[in-house]
Amino acid sequence: MARLRRAIRPLLHLAVALAILGLVIWRANPWELGDEYRDFEPWPAAAAVLLNIPVLLLMTLRGRLILGRLHHSVSFLELLPISTLGNVAGSLTPAAAGELLRTPFFKERHEIPYADGLAAVTYERGLSVVVLAASTGAAAAWMTLGVAAAIAVTVAAAALALAAPALAALVLGRLRVSDTSNADAERPSLLGRLRRALGRPLGPLQVLLRDPASTAVIGLTNVLVFAVMALQFWFVVEALGLDINGAEAWTAMGASFLAAIFTLLPLGLGSMDATIAGIIGSTQHGFQAGAAAAVLLRATATLPLGVAALASYVYLVGARRRKAGAP
Repeated sequence: MARLRRAIRPLLHLAVALAILGLVIWRANPWELGDEYRDFEPWPAAAAVLLNIPVLLLMTLRGRLILGRLHHSVSFLELLPISTLGNVAGSLTPAAAGELLRTPFFKERHEIPYADGLAAVTYERGLSVVVLAASTGAAAAWMTLGVAAAIAVTVAAAALALAAPALAALVLGRLRVSDTSNADAERPSLLGRLRRALGRPLGPLQVLLRDPASTAVIGLTNVLVFAVMALQFWFVVEALGLDINGAEAWTAMGASFLAAIFTLLPLGLGSMDATIAGIIGSTQHGFQAGAAAAVLLRATATLPLGVAALASYVYLVGARRRKAGAP
């Protein structure tokens, strides 16, 4: 029965993704979508493609800062293919499961224990989602509210993003205390079993969560990553001859990525496209323009990043084989 559930789950995810994508296609009237590319300008699209480079570089810097906090020194160039593979695979897989591809390469190439690698990936992904949600909320406030209210929401969002790691550290600390109190029990509590399931990564994860200075620096790096992505989306829309402001670009970018993460659909298929189309559709440009932007974003961001991740994987696996064959 368990095997049957495991076999059916991916099919259900795919069915949901195709249903959402079908709804987007139906709503967009694809036979009329070509009109949205009538004023297409190639140079903003080319700029959007080139912005994938700083995105990957900033993600690698973010990973290097986190590993450094755990006392692991990995050169930027050595970390670049691992970071590219992990971050892109995470964005293309349900619940960002592809992020875990980094941990075996951390271990094999740089002798980073699995516990530290898993803690680093968990911290990076968790803080990234918190910052993305907070910044998207702030951008949506600037898109829909007055200046005073938008400033208040932005301050509250920043405070929440800074406080979230400390709150997580507090919860994990109580989890460890509960586990200790149940260590000799024949039937440990649910928290005790959860603590045992988490295993060794809990220690290094708490080290990261309890460092407010590092959290601030890494959080700022996340903001820079998302700022470049928002600019990339702005260029995509500009290539279609549409006019949106920075708050609208950030809201569409952030909400689409959050939808892709929380719907657990591979590639964010359907959910990401529907979110972009809906947000752009809420402006004066309409749903069809949003659908065209979603398609062009796939071509200028998803496709090039996928190629970069594939190249990174081929390089890393090739290096592993060369090392295994070395005398």
